[in-house]
Amino acid sequence: MIPDDWEWSEMKSSIALYEPKSGVGALNVSFIIAPAGEVIDLEGVIREAVPRSQKHAIIVARVQDMMNGYPTCRTEYSLGDKHWRVWAAVKERKVVVITYNCKKQVAGTEDDAVDQIISSLDFVGVGPEKSIP
Repeated sequence: MIPDDWEWSEMKSSIALYEPKSGVGALNVSFIIAPAGEVIDLEGVIREAVPRSQKHAIIVARVQDMMNGYPTCRTEYSLGDKHWRVWAAVKERKVVVITYNCKKQVAGTEDDAVDQIISSLDFVGVGPEKSIP
């Protein structure tokens, strides 16, 4: 569920969500469809979504209470003056990658709203021609 004061814009293969008036960061949701028969390594998906300098420095955790119970991994890290949170979830061949970033000094400000959005996402309608939400 997107909070009432948040807006979203759809791009070719992703959706950006943000609170335009007092928000401090942006949430980006993108998806991929894995080739048939490919085993999806969510930790590997997360590591591919972070900068090279962070690939081996991050700790990737599996979480149970996000994305409507679908297998999900997450991490977070700071780099320069930015703080990042990254999630990846899978349902069959559909993989959703979600990133949130903000300035490091305001990290945590929008965590409740971001967690609410991510917890409510589902894979309904996700495919080569469709997007979330």
